[in-house]
Amino acid sequence: MAGAHRGGTGRTGSGRTGPRGLPGPGREWGPRDYPVDEDDGDFIPPEPPALGSGNPLVVLSMIGVAGAPAALLLAAILWPSLPGLVLAVLIAAFVAGAVGLFFALPRDADRDGPGDDGAQV
Repeated sequence: MAGAHRGGTGRTGSGRTGPRGLPGPGREWGPRDYPVDEDDGDFIPPEPPALGSGNPLVVLSMIGVAGAPAALLLAAILWPSLPGLVLAVLIAAFVAGAVGLFFALPRDADRDGPGDDGAQV
């Protein structure tokens, strides 16, 4: 049904206005030319968790994965004669953080119970 609009009056692009003055002179109805109903606003989002409420192992692992390379970069710029022990500790911190994050991953594919397809609204 080419040229028909959603107003239900059967008018096509004749330049006349549709219901509630939409879409206007010289325009046809498009995919977003409809009046929007006002929302009641009765949805109240839940309180987010506190920042310090995370798993300490995951937090320390993330600090190791992100902090060790940053410290290595700063040490290469500011401290060119970096002792080997400090270098080894920073590399070990990075590897330990990566291993910690790897083991913190969920182990089973069906975390939320049977029949969950993953879609959430």
